[in-house]
Amino acid sequence: MHIVRTFLVLSIVVLTVSVFAAEPLTNETATTVTREISATVADIRGLPFRESVKVEVVDADAAARHALERIESFDLMERLNGQEVVFRILGLIEPETRLLDLFTDTLREQVGGFYNPSTKTFYLMDSSSGAMVSILAAHELTHALEDQHFDLDSRVRSAIEDDDAAFAVGAVHEGSATLVMTVFAGQALAAGELDLGELQEYAQEEAERAVLMRETPPILTRGLLGAYLLGANFLTNGNVMGVALGGMPHDRLSAAFDAGPVSSEQVLHPEKYWDPSRKDVPLPVSPRNAGKRLGKGWRRTLSGVFGELNLGTLVGLGLPTEEAIQSFDASAWTTPSVQGWGGDRWELWTHDDGRSVVLLATRWDSDGDAVEFEAAMNDSRFNVGRRGDLVAIIAGDMPSSRVRKVLNGMLSGRGR
Repeated sequence: MHIVRTFLVLSIVVLTVSVFAAEPLTNETATTVTREISATVADIRGLPFRESVKVEVVDADAAARHALERIESFDLMERLNGQEVVFRILGLIEPETRLLDLFTDTLREQVGGFYNPSTKTFYLMDSSSGAMVSILAAHELTHALEDQHFDLDSRVRSAIEDDDAAFAVGAVHEGSATLVMTVFAGQALAAGELDLGELQEYAQEEAERAVLMRETPPILTRGLLGAYLLGANFLTNGNVMGVALGGMPHDRLSAAFDAGPVSSEQVLHPEKYWDPSRKDVPLPVSPRNAGKRLGKGWRRTLSGVFGELNLGTLVGLGLPTEEAIQSFDASAWTTPSVQGWGGDRWELWTHDDGRSVVLLATRWDSDGDAVEFEAAMNDSRFNVGRRGDLVAIIAGDMPSSRVRKVLNGMLSGRGR
């Protein structure tokens, strides 16, 4: 689930806090850096700035307030609370975990800066310093630049209730900024404006900081970090190193911002978007009217889409190895049991007495793909059924006498 990406859409750079200089970062310094590199960012991205970008240095508390304001501006607090229940029922977070607390902790500990489309402002954390500030600024200025041309918030709102589609939108945004940042850093190293020794020291510190990411539930970290790495891999059609050597893929960027990927499957497997003969879009699927078979007192309170990336989390995948992350290896983010994804839809149902269940309907490219996913879901927490290319899953507090009836209802058809 990509609830953090959907909520914030602050275009956060993760693991980019530098501590090379002892002097605190000021608004004046941040503004100067931003002005100095704006022309370079525009040249790399191939788009002109229509107006200068506001910059403000903030502390962790101010950053957390901006995050909360973004959540409230998208009217998503209720969805956040509902998804917390879904994750808990599916065993993706511990019973005592609170998503909002997890998010703000990540923001405080891992974030160097962010661009907020609502305020049209680039915020730098006051803990950011040293030569890495310019690289961080290059990433965030890319978001500001693209916001001026493509209205990032409107793109996000178009997928607000489909977390998988929202991830795909975010992957285009973050992938583009990551590529610009990569080219910018390469140019700075070549020009002697960035010290290689300093960069190596920074990389070592960030490797240690990454341990904190691995202590956070994968249902959050995979979507958050994956947007940057998988997005860059998608936009280069699997050839990130080619960008470092040959420049930005402007044609692909134009296509992705015009009519981009609609699922994590397309981001994980770029050929399913870029190759017309292999294009693979989500198929319609839902639990249909199965919720009514739960009995009296039940109501549907939330629904969404997992997609291939998050179904991977459901079958036990965590973050890839450091080597796979550094090499932009998309294959390390998925597994055969969730490949062949055709579509899915989950629903949260709540009873008047406080009980909750999750109904998850999935559709696969073939019966064989469905069989493989069904086998991977062989877990005592779940009730699982399959019919052809459909697999239905029930989790939560439901009378055993109704399980088969509800599963049959979920497997009775494909459409929404």
